[in-house]
Amino acid sequence: MLPKKERKKTTNKNGARTRHCPAKKSGAVAAMLFLSITSISVVFGLLISSLCIFLVYFGITGFGRVELAAQEESILQIEGDDFSASTFHDNDNDGFYEEASDARDKQYEFDCDDTNPLIYPGASNPYCDCDTSDGFGQGRPEICGTGIDENCDGEDPLCESTTVPPRQGSLGGDLNEASGLVASLQYPGVYWVHNDSGDSARIFAVYDDGSVIREVRVDGVSARDWEDIAIDPETNELWIADFGNNCNCRTDLRLYRVAEPDPFGSGSSAQVMKYDFQYPDGSHNAESLFVWNGMPYVLIKQSASYLYSFPELDSSKKVTLVRGSRFDNNGIIPTGADISYDGKRLVIVNHGLTGGGHHWILERSASSNNVNDFFSSPTNVWHFTFVNQQTESVSFINNTYSVITASEQRTMWRIDPWFYEAK
Repeated sequence: MLPKKERKKTTNKNGARTRHCPAKKSGAVAAMLFLSITSISVVFGLLISSLCIFLVYFGITGFGRVELAAQEESILQIEGDDFSASTFHDNDNDGFYEEASDARDKQYEFDCDDTNPLIYPGASNPYCDCDTSDGFGQGRPEICGTGIDENCDGEDPLCESTTVPPRQGSLGGDLNEASGLVASLQYPGVYWVHNDSGDSARIFAVYDDGSVIREVRVDGVSARDWEDIAIDPETNELWIADFGNNCNCRTDLRLYRVAEPDPFGSGSSAQVMKYDFQYPDGSHNAESLFVWNGMPYVLIKQSASYLYSFPELDSSKKVTLVRGSRFDNNGIIPTGADISYDGKRLVIVNHGLTGGGHHWILERSASSNNVNDFFSSPTNVWHFTFVNQQTESVSFINNTYSVITASEQRTMWRIDPWFYEAK
């Protein structure tokens, strides 16, 4: 029989017997392992918490990820709560993207027409630049021979020889008897129009296709028989002619001068200055007004027509006009007039109630400083006719020798140099 392992015996200070046991190493190891696991759990928990906070932060603030995929078709994909994984396409490859209804990221410029690469924001052609506030509609019907690509197809076709100029448009809204029309110089592509007698004192801003932008009241005046409207190219002021006098009995003939309103603004009325006048040789009817060098000129509506001018502008009294040169109109009465931007050409129209309307464009020498030279010593006179209904208004298209006429039946016609210079 093997002997038992001898145990070491000892006594304490009181003499009692005690037993000495070996150290319990396994308990220490367990404690250390427990502490290590606890530390790892805490660290892992902190990591998880941080990740959750990170994800919640990005989810709440809507930050997203923008990726531009290099594919055959350029695709702009924006991810995140605010964009709902919207996708935008550059279908015409002009560098501007098709706009979607839920787009909110304004750092990207979107295309107003993503089917035509010639139409995009900032294009040099005002008909193709996505800016409708400048008076130029986007992708308008083409007008031949203007030197402008109106329909944004990259071409400006030459005009074929024809006896009828192209139809421009049709006046809309309440413009059911237009008798005055003039092009704005500050807002290209915008025209100011008014009705004949019977309407209230108001003017309309329209595009060159006749669609109405808005109307503006003219405060403090009546509209007994408005017959024409003109613009001062130096001040951009509008002049309205209340001098219709079919009865040859009026003694209250006058002009109104108005600061040009903003056709895209919100103001509903315009303030005026009044200028009363009379003729030096009896009563006359008139429908034609134009302004040059700050002074208005009146061409009377008679078979023997004369040009009259203001010797001064004084709103405090009735001014007597000065009679100038006679217009050799062969008995055809003028119903509207306008002067070109450079003062070199004058257009005069006739209503054309019987047969085709008669129109004239007269040219004076570049050295002339007297508008009477249009009639006394013109360098060119173009006379042409076409069926244009009852036309009583005409305007040069600013900075060109092309003109637009408008009839009381709402029709608008464009007459370009290629048409009248061949006559």
